[in-house]
Amino acid sequence: MFDNYRLGEVTDLAKEIYRERIKPSVEPQEKGKFIAIDVASGDYEIDAELLAAFDRLQKRRPDAVAYGGRIGYPTTYDLPGLRLNYPQNSYENSYHSPLDKSPNHPP
Repeated sequence: MFDNYRLGEVTDLAKEIYRERIKPSVEPQEKGKFIAIDVASGDYEIDAELLAAFDRLQKRRPDAVAYGGRIGYPTTYDLPGLRLNYPQNSYENSYHSPLDKSPNHPP
């Protein structure tokens, strides 16, 4: 089923479906829970565990083209020990460990 989608299209579709159809009915009461969205149908499942949401969605929609996210947050998981930096300079779109003390990687 994924063969019908080009690179990045699943993410774009899932974000659009979430923003336009799902977000108004789930935020803020479900904030922090995980959501699995089938971009082919717009169907979704919410659970405290991401895999449980995916499992339930797959049982109802075996051919689902699924995308997972976390309600109310820009990322699904935090990565301890890493800090994402998006400054307006040459370090744009890079990540740095808080232990990295080199002059090319600001703290």
